[in-house]
Amino acid sequence: MTVQGQWQLTVLGEPRLVAPDGRQVRCEGRTLAMLTYLALEGPTPRSRLAGLLWPDNTEAVSRNNLVQLLRRFAQSCRAELVHAQEPLALAPTVQVDLEPLLALPQSDQADGDVLDGTLLQGVSLDIPEFEEWLGAERERLDALRVRRLAQAAQHCENQGEWAAATRLIQRLLQLDPLSEDAWRRLMRLHYLSGDPAAALAAYGQCAEVLRADLQVEPLPETQALAADIARGGVLPAAMPPRPLVPVSVLRPPVLVGREDAWRRMEEAWAQGQLIFVSGEPGMGKTRLIADFAASKGRVLALEGRPGDDFAPFTATARNIRRILRANPGLELGSTVREVLSPLVPELGEAHAPRPQLDGRLLEAVGHVFGLGLRDVDVLTVDDMQYCDLATIEAGFLLFGSAFPLGGSSGIPHVICAHRSGEMTPDGEAFIRRQVAEGKAVLIELQALDEGFVRRLVDELAVPDLAALSPRLAQFTGGNPQFLLETVRHLIEKDGLRSVTGRLPLPPKVAEVLTRRLQGLSTGALQAARAAAVLQSDYTFDLVAEVLGAPLLTAADAWAELEAAHIMHGDRFSHDLVYEAVAAGMPAAVGRLLHRSAARVLSGHGVPAGRVARHWLSGGDPARAAPLLLEAAGEAAATGRLREADDLYSLAVSALTTTGDQEGVRQVQMLRATLNMTPAVLQGEPPLPPSV
Repeated sequence: MTVQGQWQLTVLGEPRLVAPDGRQVRCEGRTLAMLTYLALEGPTPRSRLAGLLWPDNTEAVSRNNLVQLLRRFAQSCRAELVHAQEPLALAPTVQVDLEPLLALPQSDQADGDVLDGTLLQGVSLDIPEFEEWLGAERERLDALRVRRLAQAAQHCENQGEWAAATRLIQRLLQLDPLSEDAWRRLMRLHYLSGDPAAALAAYGQCAEVLRADLQVEPLPETQALAADIARGGVLPAAMPPRPLVPVSVLRPPVLVGREDAWRRMEEAWAQGQLIFVSGEPGMGKTRLIADFAASKGRVLALEGRPGDDFAPFTATARNIRRILRANPGLELGSTVREVLSPLVPELGEAHAPRPQLDGRLLEAVGHVFGLGLRDVDVLTVDDMQYCDLATIEAGFLLFGSAFPLGGSSGIPHVICAHRSGEMTPDGEAFIRRQVAEGKAVLIELQALDEGFVRRLVDELAVPDLAALSPRLAQFTGGNPQFLLETVRHLIEKDGLRSVTGRLPLPPKVAEVLTRRLQGLSTGALQAARAAAVLQSDYTFDLVAEVLGAPLLTAADAWAELEAAHIMHGDRFSHDLVYEAVAAGMPAAVGRLLHRSAARVLSGHGVPAGRVARHWLSGGDPARAAPLLLEAAGEAAATGRLREADDLYSLAVSALTTTGDQEGVRQVQMLRATLNMTPAVLQGEPPLPPSV
């Protein structure tokens, strides 16, 4: 209940300010921005708030503007709702609707009383700095809601209140539809409620969302849960929610290392050029074009999707539907509807076959886009490499002839993003031609260097992460998406304080890399696998030997790997690629390559211990045992007693597998001669015989 004499500020949903007597006081623009900022950030220095609200003015002018704003607001309210001393702060008489959300305790919430509503819904100020802050706060509040809902659902499930828990998880999925944790929990809850059909339907929805938005399949644990439900098995106990990943990791507050690309986009925008942004997966193309477009006004965002190339005009049809949904009152006329009905059947009777790219169709498509783009400042097309050729040709004809864009032609500015090397030859040729004629610019995003990685890590503001910056730079090769996925994975696994060895491979990064590997020829993929098996021993010549391939054939495969950014010179482009190659290798292929590697390396003076491990991984312990004994003897002779003991232990396992009990007895006697001290004996156990 509102306390007598208290003002009510609503910032979730449609904003409003209500006086104690019930009258609604006008509150908009910079006044609303100021109150919202103070409500979320707390007491704030005048200089910071003035700079945020008037970023283009000098500090003196901005501070004067703030003084005038405070004076006018106090006069209109006939009350001091903002304490004007330094720092500025909301008066205690102002009650803000989001306070209960921010004040919820960290413990489980049985009632799940989590407030809905978008922060300052419908509010858009022409102040880039404030808009950036507002976007980050909206995401922070959504992440907070997700955590609270997950906690409440966990509490309800622990109490056996499955229906209540189900409702909470369904609300959570509205905020975070890509959370597989939430989808698995929903599947569990439906099953526990006695509705396996609903549980499997939830799995289907999960798979559909992941394919549409991320072009990936559900994780193995999600698939395993669906299989258990289909069999009617007993489900394992529910796992508690994973640690909350900070919003800064899900979406870094600033673009790091893209200042030059942004500058070039500004120059191209000023000249009305088509803007093409390309780069490897994970380089941040989508974020860059989205942020840049948002800074320019009203945006219509379109995209290509995997599978679009199975039928012509698939992407065109989807984009027409998107325009029609965004403009429900659009009048197309009977002729346009008739021409487009084979593409979009709901526009008329679809008896005709898929149309060819002729004048009538192009004119009809252009008519729809022209109507739909009347109030649009910039059109973005993401993942253009997935678009079917017919859609690409139609787009080139529509937008390629209008220069400069954003001018009298009526065609807005256009920004497209695509993966490097994945456009069709015709698409590549068009881009090159437009660039050569000065009508377009092509911006290739590169990996972040170590300095930019350090800046990005600092911006994430994750405790204990800064010390990992050099290793993250090396591990991810400066790929922003891979870096963020790695950090997210570490947080979810609670590994930031305990990372000592190789950083774990995040599942979603593995999916990205697996798709890249699937595009390789058989020869190139086998060369990458041979290099992964050889590890630090590999060279181009050794890879060719392991594969038993002629040098020229291996050279072609290596060139393909370099072109695909799997290899960079004589090494993997980054550790994530190696991890993905090794993780995706069939067991039978791995054993075959390990045995071949052992034979090849035996003739190249490679230490016995490394050759032995290849025989072990290749499934031939009999050949590994004598080499392990040789390596153990070398280690003991140089005083590396713990290593010697580890190698003898592996030799014992190998001989036991082959049934050589006499050999086992002799090795045990050798181990007894090491005279290891208690400190040495308490060392780490021997490594398993794996890559």
